[in-house]
Amino acid sequence: MPWLCGDFTTWINMQNRISKNGQPEVPLVSIIIPAYNVSKYIGEALSSVFIQDFESYEVIVVDDGSTDTDQLEKVLEPFRDRINYIRQNNRGIGAARNTALRAARGVLIALLDSDDVWLEGKLSQQIEFMKSGGYDMVYADALLFGDAPWPEGTTFMDRSPSKGEVSVHSLLDNQCTPVV
Repeated sequence: MPWLCGDFTTWINMQNRISKNGQPEVPLVSIIIPAYNVSKYIGEALSSVFIQDFESYEVIVVDDGSTDTDQLEKVLEPFRDRINYIRQNNRGIGAARNTALRAARGVLIALLDSDDVWLEGKLSQQIEFMKSGGYDMVYADALLFGDAPWPEGTTFMDRSPSKGEVSVHSLLDNQCTPVV
């Protein structure tokens, strides 16, 4: 799960600005979820976000011109007061993520595909890891499941291991492949 990092000090200073409901005006993390024909999966993805013990986040779901928009919106209904829901014509996953990025207010960005789930505590563990090492980005391995041509229990890193130290160059050269 890649994260793009801003400056933690800036965020901590922003926390002094409190909104009317007593919550910080600016969340630390903007969670971006592109959605295209995923009405049968996205409820579980969202539930995995809302069990996190870290709470300074916002969730942005972008419907990228799904043909199942009616079903998608029914699934999203219980979450509507906790998400920012945006609809757009189908332009692909990159365009959906860019739409969400333009709406994002967080200092950090977390990408979650609508057919994936997070384990409880994921956000707090990754944020603590970033703070402790002064990292600009962190990504984790992922357990692959469902209808797939690999054995049960295989991880993303088993299939596509990173080679060497993570840097801008190793990311661009596909030597290190973050889970997205």
